[in-house]
Order: sequence, then structure tokens, then C-alpha cells
Amino acid sequence: MAQSMTGFSQMESLTEEARIVWRLRSVNHRYLDLSLRLPERAGALEIPIRKRLQACFSRGRMECALSVEQDGAATAGLALDEALFEAVVDLESQARAKLHGEACRDSLSMDRLLTWPGMVRDSSGDRRDALWQDKGFVDAVMTALDRAMEEMSASRGREGSALVQVMHGLMDELQTSSDALRGLLPTIHEELEARLRQRVQELTELAPEASRLSQELAFYLNRMDLSE
Repeated sequence: MAQSMTGFSQMESLTEEARIVWRLRSVNHRYLDLSLRLPERAGALEIPIRKRLQACFSRGRMECALSVEQDGAATAGLALDEALFEAVVDLESQARAKLHGEACRDSLSMDRLLTWPGMVRDSSGDRRDALWQDKGFVDAVMTALDRAMEEMSASRGREGSALVQVMHGLMDELQTSSDALRGLLPTIHEELEARLRQRVQELTELAPEASRLSQELAFYLNRMDLSE
């Protein structure tokens, strides 16, 4: 089946952890030119993804985009660095003990503790890292890619079939025009020969040798032949 280089596919897969969406778009190109857009943490998959695409396609400029959306409730959240918190509080207690009950400044406020450098961190980053280290999730991503490639192949096949139909129609029209022109060739040759003979007579008063004139006429008619 004829394959076009133009096609599009979108494949979505839902797992317990996230929503996986692959979008593949292809346009004409002499060779296979891949452009991948992957999540930052999916960099390790770039080579395996390229190999799969290269095994399936040989031509076309192809854009492949992967998006992964984790559940907001599962990914959003702040985590307290408990070890650092305890260390800061303990350090404050030690400092107060060295004053032996003497008047000192106010104790650290909760606001000051929570804004201490490194005290609070975004825990969603850890969850995203763990997600891409999960073999089951990575397998789901690659399976979704396989399905997207299958749909892309089908899309390019449909486009190729449509192009074949268009080309067949154009070839039929060309054949009809060629047949009609072929039937007119004898008349065209006669008219061309008559014009050339008249032109020769206008240019010279001497009667050219018949064989030489016939040779020259054959030469010019051959150059003006439309049958090819």
C-alpha cells in the first residue's frame, strides 16, 4: 500500500499515576527527520524512542510530543525537612542555655522557621522522579508510543491511497488528451510542411532541389514533433 509522508496521530493512555498523551505529526521530507519534545525527566528514553520511530518510518519530517499529567492532588504538596527543623530548634535552645537565664531576644517565630532556607521543599518533584523510575509506568509510555505509531502508519496509508487516486485520475486525463492529440498529428504535420514550403519560397526565388528540401523539411518536422 502506498504511504504518504503526511500524517497525524494522537494517542492517550491512563494509568493509576498519570495521563499519558502522545502526539505525532509528519510532513514531507526527503529523509527521516525526527523532532522530539519530551518531559524533562524522560530524557533517558530519547534513544529508545528514536530507535522505535526509525524502525517504523524511513521518510518525513516528524514531530513527536509526549505530555504526562499527574493528578494534582497526588503531586502538589510541601514537605518539611524535619531534621533541619529539629536542628534549628535545638540550636536555639543551646544558645538560650548559654545565656543562663539572662534577658535575650524573642524566640524564633513559626514564620521565621518556615522561611528558613531549605526548611520547606516541594515534594511533587520527588513524586515525579519516582514516577519515571517506575518500570511499569515507563512500559505504559512506550506502549502508548507503539499505538501512536500504528495510528500514524494508518494515517499515512490513508493519505497515500488518496494520493494514488488523484494520480490515477490525472493519468487518465493525460491519456485522453494524448490520444486526442495523436489523432491530430497527421493534420499538424501537413500544415507544418505547407508553412515551411511557403516560407522557403518567400525567402528565395530559386527552386531548391527536391531531395534537399525534403531532407530539411524532415529535419524540422522531427524537431517540432509532438508525439513524444
